[in-house]
Amino acid sequence: MGDQTGAIGGEQGSPLVECFIPNEYESTSCIVMPTVRANQYEIRPGTLQMLPSFYGKPNEDPYDNLNQFMETSKIICIRDFDKDALKLLLFPFSLKDKAKQWLNSLPANSITSWTQMCEEFLKKYFSIGKTTLHRQEITGFTQHDGEQFHESWERFNDLLRTCPHHAIPKWQLVQSFYQGLMEPHRQLVDSSSGGTFLHKNVNDAWKLFENLSENSQHRASSLRHSRGAASSSSKQRGVYEVQPSNDLTHQVAALTKTLKELITSGQHPLPVGHHPPTFQEVCGICASPMHYITDCPSASQYPEFVQEQVSAAQGFSRPSYDPFSPTYNAGWKDHPNFSWRTQNQGSPSSLQQRSHNLSGFNQPKPNYPSKFNQMASQRAPQPFQQAPPPSQVPQPQRSPNFDETM
Repeated sequence: MGDQTGAIGGEQGSPLVECFIPNEYESTSCIVMPTVRANQYEIRPGTLQMLPSFYGKPNEDPYDNLNQFMETSKIICIRDFDKDALKLLLFPFSLKDKAKQWLNSLPANSITSWTQMCEEFLKKYFSIGKTTLHRQEITGFTQHDGEQFHESWERFNDLLRTCPHHAIPKWQLVQSFYQGLMEPHRQLVDSSSGGTFLHKNVNDAWKLFENLSENSQHRASSLRHSRGAASSSSKQRGVYEVQPSNDLTHQVAALTKTLKELITSGQHPLPVGHHPPTFQEVCGICASPMHYITDCPSASQYPEFVQEQVSAAQGFSRPSYDPFSPTYNAGWKDHPNFSWRTQNQGSPSSLQQRSHNLSGFNQPKPNYPSKFNQMASQRAPQPFQQAPPPSQVPQPQRSPNFDETM
């Protein structure tokens, strides 16, 4: 056992750390290049930039990538190089990202021809589920609303080109397209075949679809050309079509309404957001019918009057009992100036209360407009002197009668 361990250690003969360091690497490609007569060749960077790029994304079309690659390879020529060998040489440069990783993951020396390369590529990026989905789209073809006949035919052929290996019989393709047409176009097919469409063979039916597509495209192009000529001729004569604008109509209507209000009132137009009051609602300060009392420019000079008018408009009512009110109410009967009591009958406390009431009655009035102050002064009761008691009233003198003179 000891000898075997020594033999193994002797065979290694190097530090253990070198067993973890890679020392040799050889790239193993999955493509086996066929034998060519050219010993040396050169591919320039500009040639590689001409190749299409395929990244292996789900939305990419592998058939479209192969078609573009083969078209590009036709214009590239290397002396003493076979065409299939040239495609095998250039194809890895057209794959990027995930597609490149897939190619490197294939077993070494497993691709020996261009045909095999195409089969492996399509098997990877055109799966069985994708093929089934495309077959369902072909057999369940339906014409779209407003779609012309030639547009439907072109879309149907695009589905066939997207999945060339659909393996659907041609008679079934004819039936799928015919059943997917709308009733007007189906009647067109029947009338074009003399009502015997189902009696035609597959090739004649396919040819009929192509002829109807050409006629439909011709009519559509003629209609577009006639419309363009009509529009150009109308512009040359100076006739232009103007589409109505709803915004412009609303603006004109608003401007017309403002002008009518301005002509009717004969005043300056109100600011935005203000509505003209009725003829009964006039300003109590300047007597203008164009604004309310709260919007009057002179309202700041008469705050008490404005507050009184606002309170009255809001349903506010003065107390029904106020002896010192400038307007008549039930409290006037208790005003001190209406008392018949003598001066000496009142006690000092009553006299003080009386003087206090009089001082309250003579308080300064709110700052009202001049014309309203005059009206209030006319309505307010005027203070008058107290009438003397009956005992102190001087008796009128009378002339003596005849008996008294005698």
